[in-house]
Amino acid sequence: MNTFYKYIVFSALVLMPVSGFAEANCDDLPSCTSIGFIYSSSECGSLSKLKCPFGNYYFCSKSACTQVSLNTTTEYCTAYCSDTPSMCISKSYKSCSTTCSNGLFCSSNSVGKLHEAGSTISSSSSNYITGKHYLYGDITQTSPTYFQNAQIYSARKSYPLNCSSGTMYPKLKANSVYLSGSNNTFEVNVDFGNIEYDSQYNAWNASFNGKENKLNITFRASTLTSNFIPLNFGGGSEATSKVCISVESNGAVSQMNPLTLSIYTNGTVKYYAKSSYFSVNCIGNGSCVSDGTVCNYF
Repeated sequence: MNTFYKYIVFSALVLMPVSGFAEANCDDLPSCTSIGFIYSSSECGSLSKLKCPFGNYYFCSKSACTQVSLNTTTEYCTAYCSDTPSMCISKSYKSCSTTCSNGLFCSSNSVGKLHEAGSTISSSSSNYITGKHYLYGDITQTSPTYFQNAQIYSARKSYPLNCSSGTMYPKLKANSVYLSGSNNTFEVNVDFGNIEYDSQYNAWNASFNGKENKLNITFRASTLTSNFIPLNFGGGSEATSKVCISVESNGAVSQMNPLTLSIYTNGTVKYYAKSSYFSVNCIGNGSCVSDGTVCNYF
């Protein structure tokens, strides 16, 4: 017999003579709290409880369960306490999938969109890729791809306990890329065959935080509102990047208006300009090295 039911029997035996004695001698009945009935019904909740015979107080059992903390974004409950059904006592990590049965990337979970290896991130000039996207493996794009304030992450690097078998630094390869906005971030390796940059119509600011990046940038401008291209490489001291620049400006870039490539990096960036009137401003603790062979990679 457990403690709770022993207490019930004990209370019944104790209260019977007390009640009879109080009735025979016209004494006041004992208070509920003085004999252990100290909780309200709501305080007991779903626990087993016994009501005080003299008032609206209860004695309730104590749950033997231990609650676990639950991150509802990445985890789901696998077992609940029998005494307190709302109490989670065991949990597991959501799977690295788009299913809405404990899938991390279910649309209702609002984490972002998952892209399997070999899939595509479709877009058009009127439908830019925006928001958060997670790559499970390498992706190759053959059609033009448009990004606007998009964040591209590695699923495994972002959620290692959910996506443990994914690629740590997947590669996003695209033949033709258009960027707009000031918040494009690539936390994956990129291989962009050509990025269109127009200081008048399509200026952009982007961060490339993979371990190996290849960027072929075409600068186009008939008139200049800015001749400054900022590039941010944040993959760490082990990161290597190759940047090839060509200029098609109809004379907008000249000795009087040179093009400036500003590179912030803690790793190694090899660059080459296939045009004249070009300068590099290297910022950070890394190195920027002029290397004519980098354009051979595209």
